[in-house]
Amino acid sequence: MSIDQALSDPRCRICTHPDRASIELDIAEGVRSARALGREHGVGRDSIRRHWERHVALRAQAAVFLGAAPARAGDLLTRLVDVADHLAEIRADADEAGDSKTALGADRALVTAIERLRVGMGLGEADVARDYNDLDALAAAVEAQTRSFPDLGVVVAEGLEEAGHLALARTVRDFAERQAAALTTTSDRPA
Repeated sequence: MSIDQALSDPRCRICTHPDRASIELDIAEGVRSARALGREHGVGRDSIRRHWERHVALRAQAAVFLGAAPARAGDLLTRLVDVADHLAEIRADADEAGDSKTALGADRALVTAIERLRVGMGLGEADVARDYNDLDALAAAVEAQTRSFPDLGVVVAEGLEEAGHLALARTVRDFAERQAAALTTTSDRPA
């Protein structure tokens, strides 16, 4: 397991908490104490501290600690991007494990992080909608081409991994591998 991936332990009260993603976002924001977060989520402050120290990706911890006092708005936005990436990884891990409560909590926290990014970047809702439509068209084009050329999906996944977008990279790679298997199965059939 790479250091960029969140660790998980079924004995950890936070790892198994339905609001795990929200708790991690609250820790990352650093606005409230572990004691206040514990009271809010019905867990002890020591559980929150242990979870942060043992089960949150080192990269996410470093982003929070290094950016604890952002010098520029761009630093804060970088922190929010890191938090959003971390939440997407939690969502993917929860989906893989069949944990719908954690996945839903990650989705809620991700929406909050994205909205804060939008506001922090000074983007209006129309700007975001236009950018979303452009990204959706790009994703559709990559998906369509990956159906015929699975190696394209693998290359895109590698680029996403290099950029630190591990959850999205995993999704693209899995799709490319399924397409490659489907093409192999189709080519193995007698004519």
